[in-house]
Amino acid sequence: MAGLIDTLTRLSSPWAYVVVGLLATAEAVFVGLVLPGELALLLGGFLAYQGRVSLAGMVAVAAVATAPSSASWPAGSAPRGHWDCR
Repeated sequence: MAGLIDTLTRLSSPWAYVVVGLLATAEAVFVGLVLPGELALLLGGFLAYQGRVSLAGMVAVAAVATAPSSASWPAGSAPRGHWDCR
């Protein structure tokens, strides 16, 4: 496990965007993924803090990666009409 964490914290710019984006998108699309997307976004923030990636680029990756779940939430929370089974 320590080797995986070390590998992730040493990601360079192009691969960091890809890995963080894919992990966050996978969690947003496939509900119940083992690794929460928030942890992937925290990894992206840590890499930006270290100067390995651009903060603005990582914010853009986070916005695009979380768009599927953000777009589907209103559809799932909208009233459904006469589905009230009393």
